[in-house]
Amino acid sequence: MNCRGHSIVNYILDAQEATEELQSMGFLDSDMSFVGSEPHTRLKKALIGMRVELDKFTDSFNKVHSMRASKTYVDPTVWAEAIAPVDKPFPGVKVGPSGAGMPLTICLDAFFQRSEHGNFIGKEVLKQLSLYPSNWNRFIHAVRNANAVGPVISAGNDMELKGLMYGALRSYAGESGFLGVHRLKMYGYVSSLALTDIFHLFCKRAF
Repeated sequence: MNCRGHSIVNYILDAQEATEELQSMGFLDSDMSFVGSEPHTRLKKALIGMRVELDKFTDSFNKVHSMRASKTYVDPTVWAEAIAPVDKPFPGVKVGPSGAGMPLTICLDAFFQRSEHGNFIGKEVLKQLSLYPSNWNRFIHAVRNANAVGPVISAGNDMELKGLMYGALRSYAGESGFLGVHRLKMYGYVSSLALTDIFHLFCKRAF
């Protein structure tokens, strides 16, 4: 995980801790006395910071193109040869912690309380989670089982926090957010890769 990924995880932990403190201050009461408090300010900064870092991730995807005419063209074959060896498979299996199964993605799924895993990608995520080292697995489950920031904010009366939470979620799971752009970009690269001899090697590594 790179520095940006570590920053997002730190924002997740800050948001959960601040939410727990706000609840102890009567966050769900209607008098809004918690506004301007230290945990209230920290929660806002965490949600804003998370969105900024996610937008930077998304922007990096937008700078990579499979079209030769683009100034930021990256050859699909070169991309596959560079990406395929990055994350080694777990011992005894063909999959590794990359794509939808990378720790940052699964951690964000846990933070945003993703509950549906019925599609192909969702099933792959659960499969990879079951293969994670025990300390990785414990951390992900701790994030999911900790104070659920989204539901708590939704139950409260702070419209600013609701807007910030929605913005962070859109930056992660929206069509123009991290997951949406990643899916679109990778579809284009894998489609181009299907025309090359290296496709079967990429599929062996990815699936």
